[in-house]
Amino acid sequence: MITLRNLLLSIFFIGLIACNTKTSNLKTEVKKVTLIKNLAGKVYFFAPDLDTTTCEAFGACDCCTSNILFLNNKDFVTISYCVTDQQIAKGTYHIDNDKVYLQYDSLKVDIEYNMETETDTTGKVEPEYFIRTQKREANKVVLTALTCKGQVNFKAGDKEISYGSLDKKTPIEDHIQQLKSLGIWYKLK
Repeated sequence: MITLRNLLLSIFFIGLIACNTKTSNLKTEVKKVTLIKNLAGKVYFFAPDLDTTTCEAFGACDCCTSNILFLNNKDFVTISYCVTDQQIAKGTYHIDNDKVYLQYDSLKVDIEYNMETETDTTGKVEPEYFIRTQKREANKVVLTALTCKGQVNFKAGDKEISYGSLDKKTPIEDHIQQLKSLGIWYKLK
């Protein structure tokens, strides 16, 4: 038995379906806004958190922060930090709308702190750091652009997410000079 309520609901849904099947002559245009235009010469700092009041990435953790140096319009270097150690890798990138696609090379350089220098009472243990070049599996990373108060930030990862903000503390020239002074710059070639 059909109740008045069910009858009214049926009429409503039939009318709704009929209205939605009409085609409209209006054309809608979707404009794709390009957030990223040029990254050459910029340094981004990546960490697991993003302060939305300052739009800066941060993280108080071991082995969870890094810098990406965008050397020119296609090459980049990543410096990943642990408390005493660093990993440096290079690769190429390209920009497609709101994403940056990083393609890492298979070569990486590790800077490992020599723990024996802390327990050495003779003062003869050297060096303070070991620099090792290793092969690894080449991998890809996708950075998705975000805007925070008009500036471009990035989000990387799905499970372990990190955020990137423009590094205002250390210019790219200082990072490159440090890599050159340690001999790492030339090992990446």
